[in-house]
Amino acid sequence: MLQRNGGTPTLWQDVLWSGWALGDPTGAMTEFETRSYAPEPGESRPHTRQWISSLAAWGRVDPTVTADTPHYAVFEKDGVRTRIAWNPGTERVTVTFSDGVSGCVPSGALMKIDVDSIDCEPADVPGDLDGDGAVGGSDLGLLIASWGVCGTPDCPGDLNGDGRVDGADLGLLFGHWTV
Repeated sequence: MLQRNGGTPTLWQDVLWSGWALGDPTGAMTEFETRSYAPEPGESRPHTRQWISSLAAWGRVDPTVTADTPHYAVFEKDGVRTRIAWNPGTERVTVTFSDGVSGCVPSGALMKIDVDSIDCEPADVPGDLDGDGAVGGSDLGLLIASWGVCGTPDCPGDLNGDGRVDGADLGLLFGHWTV
């Protein structure tokens, strides 16, 4: 890059260093740390540092490994692969990489996947009334909808098993709130 430019860039350094970091994160970090520059409008020094330092820690992009989602990246440094996947959907998904590694990515999450033992099945979470593996607003809605005396032993919302849905159950639900 420096050779094609005829020397160190004088404009858009942060943008160029971020691109440079995809192939040579150490070189990009050296330039970032030793040069004075004005950030490109809409960019910031902390963002540029985070981008370059993350790539310096994870290594170069490894195009030899793919995944069954378009929202992934794989990096390699010193023989160690770092796999990242993002799930923009509303349901948790299992992402499988072409090297056999897979992992669960919750809804809306960006995850580092480095083992294939992450279970995507919803865990038995107290207060998870809708079965999505987390306790949140929809569970609160279900609890409120079943407020009062239950007519059945397995009444939804009766988290403490006392035959009614009340403030005690609400307290238990909030005690397990995850989202």
